[in-house]
Amino acid sequence: MQYPMLKNYLEYEEDEEGSVIVSDYLQGYAYTISPDTYSFAKKLNGSRNPHTIPGYTSQERRAMLRELRETKLLRESRVLEKHFGTIYYTLLYDHLNERLGFLSKIWNYLLMILFLPVLAIGCFCYVTTETTFEGSTFFGFIFGLLSGVLLHEFSHGAACICYGGVVHETGVMITSFVPGAYVLIDTDNIKGRFRKIQVSAAGVEMNFFLGGFFLILASYLPFSAFFFTAGFENIVLGLLNLCFISGLDGAAIIGSLLGEDSFVSSIKNILFNKKIRRKLLRRPSGIPILIAAGILGMCQVALPLLLIDNVIALFEVFR
Repeated sequence: MQYPMLKNYLEYEEDEEGSVIVSDYLQGYAYTISPDTYSFAKKLNGSRNPHTIPGYTSQERRAMLRELRETKLLRESRVLEKHFGTIYYTLLYDHLNERLGFLSKIWNYLLMILFLPVLAIGCFCYVTTETTFEGSTFFGFIFGLLSGVLLHEFSHGAACICYGGVVHETGVMITSFVPGAYVLIDTDNIKGRFRKIQVSAAGVEMNFFLGGFFLILASYLPFSAFFFTAGFENIVLGLLNLCFISGLDGAAIIGSLLGEDSFVSSIKNILFNKKIRRKLLRRPSGIPILIAAGILGMCQVALPLLLIDNVIALFEVFR
C-alpha cells in the first residue's frame, strides 16, 4: 500500500438530502460526507496517488483528503491496529471474494465431509502402528502452529465466502505478544443458522483435519515425532477453540446455535447477578437458560484446565 485508501470494511447509505452516510462497522461509528468526497474516496485504492486523480483542483483534493483523514475513513498503511504488545498487519484485502469464490466452495464442502473421517483414521493408525519417535519435536511444534493457525483462519474465510458472506481482509497479528493470524469477515448476508454455525466451526474442522492428517504421516513416515507433535498440537488448538469463552469459536458456535450472539459473553452476568436470575425465573424459558449458563460456565473453567493437563502430559512423554 503506497498511498492512502478507503477502509475496506465500510458500509454506505445515501440519505434523503443526497449525502452519503459512511459506517465503520468494525469501530462502530458513522460519518456523513458529500457525494463529491465519496466519489473521490472510492478512487483511492492504495496504489494510486490521490494528488493525480483528474477532475479536481489541487485545493479540492487536499480538502477532501483532510476531511477523510479527520473522519478516520482512510488507511495509510497495511497496519490495521497497533498498540503495546499488539499489531494487526494486513496481507490481502483486494477483491478476495471474487478471487476465492470457486475455491472457497470446494474447500468448505470437502472440509465438512473429510475432517471427522481423517481425524478418526489418523488416531486409529497412530494407536495401532508401532512408531519409533524420530525427528525434532520443536520444529514439529513450530510447523504445527503455523499451519494450524493460518489454515484455521483461511477456512473461516472460505466458509464465509461459500455462503455469500464478505471477507474484507486477512493478515497476521501479534496480540498480547502472542503471534497468530486473523480474517475480517461480515456474515450479515448469510442466511440460515446452519451456515453461520459452519462459518464459526470451519477453523476447528481444519485443525482436526490437520491433526488426523499429521498423525497418519507420523504412523508411516520418518520423522514421526515431528508429525506427531504437529498433529497433537492441531488437535489441542481445535479443542481450545471449542471452549465456550468469548472470542473463541466455541462461543460463536453456541451463539449461532441459540440464535443469540451475546449469550456466552453474558454467562457471568446470568450466574452472578441476582436481578437477572430473578427475571429469568419469571420466564417460561428461564430455568433452561440458567441450566445452560451453569453448564457453559463450568466448561469455561474445566476445558482449559483439561487442555493444560494434556499439554503437560505430552511434555512428560518426551522427558
